[in-house]
Amino acid sequence: MEQALQNYERATQELVTELRAVWKVEREKLAHERRDLEEVRTRLELETAEGRRALESERVSFTAKMVGVGGLVARPTERVLLNVGGKNFETTRRTLTAALTVAPDSLLGAMFSGRHKGCLQPNGEGRIFIDRNGAMFEYILDFLRGYSQGDKNAAFAIRALPEIQMAVMRHELDYYGLESAVFPQASFSINLAAFSPGPKMLSKRRGSGAAVLPNNRGVLVVGGYSDGEFLASTELLNTDTQTFSTGPSMESRRSYCGTVVLEDGQVVVVGGLNKTVLSTSEVLNPATNTWSLGPNLASCRYKCATLPLSNT
Repeated sequence: MEQALQNYERATQELVTELRAVWKVEREKLAHERRDLEEVRTRLELETAEGRRALESERVSFTAKMVGVGGLVARPTERVLLNVGGKNFETTRRTLTAALTVAPDSLLGAMFSGRHKGCLQPNGEGRIFIDRNGAMFEYILDFLRGYSQGDKNAAFAIRALPEIQMAVMRHELDYYGLESAVFPQASFSINLAAFSPGPKMLSKRRGSGAAVLPNNRGVLVVGGYSDGEFLASTELLNTDTQTFSTGPSMESRRSYCGTVVLEDGQVVVVGGLNKTVLSTSEVLNPATNTWSLGPNLASCRYKCATLPLSNT
């Protein structure tokens, strides 16, 4: 009896051990399957997220394209036909009013904002006539087109005009009220100001005079000393193109001369140094762009200060 009981306990123990081994294997198998399922779920979530991002990107791209197409295809009510000085132009109200945010006094913006529609009188061809320079208006219209599309270099063609054409262009921009849009005034804060390299002059010079010319004509640099000789040459900085060009030579070589601009635009240089200290002066006529001798100072002087006196 006792032997039978022992045999039963031993058999029971072996069965329990066997069942535990089977249970351990099944548990590991289930754990492995669970990990596989977790990996599959994670992969599916990532693929779903990537798919959503791709769809969102495609939606944004499609929307941008549709907006771009909408900007290119103007509705008939948006089209504007113009005759400026005998030249025909075709554009949109959106283009003509593009610069209102920076030039609120823009004539074109006011004309085509819709507030004064009844005042516009198209001709038989449906064109609105503006009696101004058609050649200059072509530049202005190209600027407005670029500006309306966010082109930061929209004004480049205007700013690169030669001096004579630039004078005409500024007159036209003033008429249309767009000068502040083409030549914006940068806000200045002394706390944020910083120097950066400027354009190189045509000649090395020290002891030169300089004056800011009126009507945005640039900066005139006169005389100076370079490579063992005193200079009579001058240079003009175009602040729009940031380039120097040769100016008219003075009558005399001089460095450390006083330089001043008068109210009528004439430039006066006084005194200076040319081996000896000078008492002579010269005057630049802006109309002829030539120098002529001015009155002599009572005393020879250089490195002197100059100041224009008002007539009032």
